Amino acid sequence: MCGIAGIVSGQSEQLSRLTAMLDSLVHRGPDDAGEYVDSQVALGQRRLSIIDLEGGHQPLFNEDRSLVLICNGEIYNYKELRRGLEGKGHQFRTKSDCEVIVHLYEEYGTDCVRHLRGMFAFAIWDSNSRELFVARDHFGQKPFYYSEATGSFAFASEIKGLLAFDDGLAEINYQALDQYLALRIIPSPNSMFARIHKLPPGHCGLLKNGVFDIWRYWDLEYEPKHGRSENQLLDDLEETMIDTLQHLVVSDVPIGAFLSGGMDSSLLVGMLTRHVCSEPLKTFSIGLPYKQFDESRHARIVADYFGTDHTEKIIEPSLTKSIANLVSCLDEPSDSLSVCTDLISDLASRQVKVVIGGDGGDELFGGYGRYYGNRYASDYARIPSFIRKKLIGPVLSGLPSGSWYKSKVHPVSYTH
Repeated sequence: MCGIAGIVSGQSEQLSRLTAMLDSLVHRGPDDAGEYVDSQVALGQRRLSIIDLEGGHQPLFNEDRSLVLICNGEIYNYKELRRGLEGKGHQFRTKSDCEVIVHLYEEYGTDCVRHLRGMFAFAIWDSNSRELFVARDHFGQKPFYYSEATGSFAFASEIKGLLAFDDGLAEINYQALDQYLALRIIPSPNSMFARIHKLPPGHCGLLKNGVFDIWRYWDLEYEPKHGRSENQLLDDLEETMIDTLQHLVVSDVPIGAFLSGGMDSSLLVGMLTRHVCSEPLKTFSIGLPYKQFDESRHARIVADYFGTDHTEKIIEPSLTKSIANLVSCLDEPSDSLSVCTDLISDLASRQVKVVIGGDGGDELFGGYGRYYGNRYASDYARIPSFIRKKLIGPVLSGLPSGSWYKSKVHPVSYTH
């Protein structure tokens, strides 16, 4: 990952705070740093070098340097885009995947985001029109926080970058706290800080004459429905996943994969080793000294079967030891499983810069108990309301909320 930060302001004193913002993001990009500053804007990036290690320094520019780009992310289809842009006469100075963005903006303006396949958060400053265009990827994999509270416009990859700009922004958002306690997430545009906002996934924005306008450029589409057989759909899905992985592993540094031994990560490791990687894949897992929760033995079976270069570490997790680092890294409350992510990321970071993980599989394919609860709920709704309220409801309300999430109680609890 990389980190970006920027300020648009008429006050030179505020523009000078960019360095402090970038210093707060050094953990996101320890390899390189770059800045662009003029009378109205200050843009900067901390870089974790993945593609074009020597030449991909940011900010990046168009041919006459009137457009300035800073980006956090990776553009998976950059090779195809670059060929098309060069055919239109655009000249590239680097081999960086991100450079295609600035030339796409020259060609298509704010519609450039519709051509991108990848994960990204970026900002483009047009020095001629004095406008700032920003965008965040389709699912919000890359973060983008901003604030207009100080009379200027400031943004960063993490909240701590904005607090480095102005520590007066450290004011709690009680609506966001209520959302977190109810949903375990804080939906965009809220953050846990009252005057700091998230650019929503699939959205972009334009700052022009002091006004910041935001609009959606992409949304999920549920049509058309596919009328093919289940086997045909499974073949299509496999082909799509392999194609996606082939784009994901484009890198000038070694890659690895998290391997828990569960279905999602095991499937990805299998596809990577069979269809994508030419050398043994580095895999990483952590184990626990508690048999009920330890899945490391399953990960070892998968690693042995596919012949990966496997690294495993048995840990005794301690929240008291981890909490300070988690608070610093996350900026906002998160799921308790972030402790595990932090530990395995630390393990993998000693060998690789890029890892593939199975996160998101349950959301895409209905793996969580709450999705089964939705199926039960339709049947539950057919029961007469007085029976639900007087008999079944009190029973469901009495079920222990702390039950092990793989138990039958877990999905049933979502029907009430």
